[in-house]
Amino acid sequence: MWYQVVVTDDNLCSITLTHQLGQPMRIDLTGSSSETICFGEDVHLFVSEINAVTPYNIIWSNSVDLTTNNNDVWIVPPSNITYTATLTDFNGCVSTHIFNVGVNPLPDPSFTQNDITGCNPKCIDFSIINPIPNYIYDWTMGTGVNRTGSSFKYCYSIDGTYDVGVIATSDLGCKDTIYKNDHIIINLSPTAQFSVSNESVTDILTPYFSFVNLSKDAMTYFWSFGDSQTSTDQDTEHTYVLPGEYCVKLISTATYNTGISTCSDSITNCVTINPLSVLYIPNSFTPNGDGINDNFFVKSSRIYDYHLTIYNRWGTTIFQTYDLDTFWDGTYGPEIIQSGVYYYFVSYRDIEMKKYVKNGIITLIR
Repeated sequence: MWYQVVVTDDNLCSITLTHQLGQPMRIDLTGSSSETICFGEDVHLFVSEINAVTPYNIIWSNSVDLTTNNNDVWIVPPSNITYTATLTDFNGCVSTHIFNVGVNPLPDPSFTQNDITGCNPKCIDFSIINPIPNYIYDWTMGTGVNRTGSSFKYCYSIDGTYDVGVIATSDLGCKDTIYKNDHIIINLSPTAQFSVSNESVTDILTPYFSFVNLSKDAMTYFWSFGDSQTSTDQDTEHTYVLPGEYCVKLISTATYNTGISTCSDSITNCVTINPLSVLYIPNSFTPNGDGINDNFFVKSSRIYDYHLTIYNRWGTTIFQTYDLDTFWDGTYGPEIIQSGVYYYFVSYRDIEMKKYVKNGIITLIR
């Protein structure tokens, strides 16, 4: 629109000025659109002016300065936030642009375990400290095996040092990771083994054994011989005092400077010491039915080829047996033998199969 101004002085002199006034064009700001991100991610902030008359100035809220970057920058918001850009041009015209950022929290991948070292095989319980339902927890166990879940048991079968990592994913898709290098230390368990250099069964005449240590990956040893005696030698010998069965236990141990300090394994083998051949023949018995000493019974240990014969004074055989568990009850067939003196004859072989013959008298008392 044109405007005209006429100026007249006291002398009636005048001058006319004509000027055109125009409405400035509407200015505007365009730029980044609002979005939602996960904590720690960056967003792209940028604006462009439309119809602004230079020189102009753009001021951002929340201390964002884009003027040195051509109004274009990537920024990491600390939380849910609104950025407002205000444009003022040469004509004093103003325009604003609002950019809303939603920042979702990251899931917490922090985890714990009931142990960080042990001897193979070693099973360890792992668990997320603050698990959230519907969150996903992906684990790397350092063995090439992956697991998923907030808690589980994992067994390390091979010795070594293992890294453990967790990637936690929220129900909104946000992820966070924790990775612990050399977190699990599994040390090698030794294998305990030994052999007996001679037979594991002997008699009281030769009650000694030699034990050969066949353990693997061990450094120290502890022997228990089953008779309260012990040894820490690698290979050892032992002599027993009494007959019987003795179980020999070997504990083989390895020591380490890192992780668990010791790993052990044990094995038990038994040896037997038999007594010598023994035969006990009583010299009397009382078959009177009172339940006390009613039978003539030969007691023995390690006797073979046994034969017992009982005679009367006239040499008549009134009882005989080849069975060590068979006794004489003081009868001869259906007859009850009277009190008196009778004679026995015994033959047998001992553990070395040497033959023996014994004879004597038996007093039968009613």
